[in-house]
Amino acid sequence: MKHKINSLFAKKRGAALITAVMFFVIISLVVVTGISTSVFRDYVTVREFEKSKGAYYLSEAGSEDAMYRIMNLDAIDAQEVISLDGNKATTTITTISAIKKTIGSIGDILFNTRRVKSTLTVVSGASFNYGVQAGDGGVYMSSTSSITGNLYSTGPVCGGGKTGSNCLNGSSATDNIVTGTVLVATTTSNGVITNITNQGTASMYANKIYSSIIA
Repeated sequence: MKHKINSLFAKKRGAALITAVMFFVIISLVVVTGISTSVFRDYVTVREFEKSKGAYYLSEAGSEDAMYRIMNLDAIDAQEVISLDGNKATTTITTISAIKKTIGSIGDILFNTRRVKSTLTVVSGASFNYGVQAGDGGVYMSSTSSITGNLYSTGPVCGGGKTGSNCLNGSSATDNIVTGTVLVATTTSNGVITNITNQGTASMYANKIYSSIIA
């Protein structure tokens, strides 16, 4: 009889152990599933965000390409498609008037789309992409110094090592080179360009221009 009781207790203890193990496994699976679901959801969110951001940059690329070609009078159709890494941006150019165009570009990466829109208007003045800007103190150049690009200043722009009154009176000296357009944006006595040579299709704008060569 005692042997049977011990055997019964052993079976119950074994069943309890199995039940505890099963509960532990089930709880572990629930916890792991919850964590993995959260991680997977975050992964999907990050991937979708990356695609969305990539689509934006793709649409920007399409818009920038169209603007560059229009501003440089290159051939361009009313609708252009560019492809980067197998993804496409479709750019549509609409002429509003003789001096105004709109550029709409849609970037698409795996059904993630972003749209940008730009307006180009023809106005008088100078274009200063990648220019150097100076304040009222101006720009003074000497020796063989040169500037590659455009120059915007609200003070005098003087080459040939000139300073002070020599800069403002246009006395003879060796020119320094500014490859782009030079614009001195003041009508005061400091609005002077002296002994500067530019290149290509660049221009010069100032109240007074002395001893300079305009390309």
